[in-house]
Amino acid sequence: MTRGIRLGAGARDAVVAFLGFLLLACLQSPGLVVPDTKYDLVVDPGRFLVQATHLWTGLSFGGQVQNQAYGYLFPQGPFFALFDLVGMPAWLTQRLWWAVLLTLAYVGVVRVAAALRIGTPQTRAVAGILYALAPRMLGDLGSISSEIWPVALAPWVLLPVVRVLQGRMSPRRGGAGAALALALMGAVNAVATAIACLPAILWWLMHRPGRTWARLAAWWLPLSVAVCLWWAVPLVLLGRVSPPFLDHIESAEVTTRWSSATEVLRGAATWVPFVSTDRVAGAALTSEPVFVLATGVMAAVGVLGLLHRAMPARGRLLVIAAVGLVAMAAPWVGPAGGGLAETLRAFLDGAGAPLRNVHKFEPLVRLPLVLGTAHLLALLLS
Repeated sequence: MTRGIRLGAGARDAVVAFLGFLLLACLQSPGLVVPDTKYDLVVDPGRFLVQATHLWTGLSFGGQVQNQAYGYLFPQGPFFALFDLVGMPAWLTQRLWWAVLLTLAYVGVVRVAAALRIGTPQTRAVAGILYALAPRMLGDLGSISSEIWPVALAPWVLLPVVRVLQGRMSPRRGGAGAALALALMGAVNAVATAIACLPAILWWLMHRPGRTWARLAAWWLPLSVAVCLWWAVPLVLLGRVSPPFLDHIESAEVTTRWSSATEVLRGAATWVPFVSTDRVAGAALTSEPVFVLATGVMAAVGVLGLLHRAMPARGRLLVIAAVGLVAMAAPWVGPAGGGLAETLRAFLDGAGAPLRNVHKFEPLVRLPLVLGTAHLLALLLS
């Protein structure tokens, strides 16, 4: 007789979430590979990874300097290579990747909410779903999942920092855990990776300095630097040989054109769906009245929950949300836009060009809002 394996409630929840997200992913164009980031990564990951170790490739456009291709060396590239080796169809490997991404986002939010004692198990699950299936996630999942991978892992950087400052985890373990989450983000987009760490950094900065606070930094900072060296060095080398492509792509006028406060709060500040119908989910969320209304209501619920006087960690979460809101909405030019909008746009077209796609600050707004939703729903259902 064999002994069965018993899973804890958290593990069962994660498994159920994964199976649900996998089913959802597989229902999207089953049997077809979609243009998520790079076709060659999905179709021939082994060859792609070999090429990614070089700054130059002769396989496309008659030869070109590769833009942060090394960022796929971990973890996305090996993920696709492993399933390619076992004969998994490319389209199914792609759907598995999406399911893993969404599950990590969901479980991360549930655990952060539990650590902060926000909501109930049921409303924490709602918050996790809202974060995993937020407009930014749905809009970019099938086209550039590599850029929202750090968004999915942002709660995992925050979680150990919260636990250490609560006295529930040692600074050594907490620093290592936060650095591990950073390492798992890869390096397809260095700016998105750095911004995904901001909620945790701001959380740490808003605590009164003390022995635990300092010991956490002493472990977290050097470990974070160490896990980034593998891609920081190639990034410097790339900067030496790459043409100034930021001067010839989308301008700040385009990237901030739709980043009003209302669009930011409802999660639809990404500019691409407004100009391209190829991103089907993103385009629907920006234009279909039912989706506009639904995302607006969800944003309002999150704001009300955040502002409620009994909201745990209200002050810190409001500051994090405010930083994200200002970063995305301040450069917007409109009736309710800030007076510094044109100055900020000039900065984003100059020295601040790497930050030009302001929608990358989305985790700072979305994470507090879904936590606020968990709190308010718990109050309403009690």
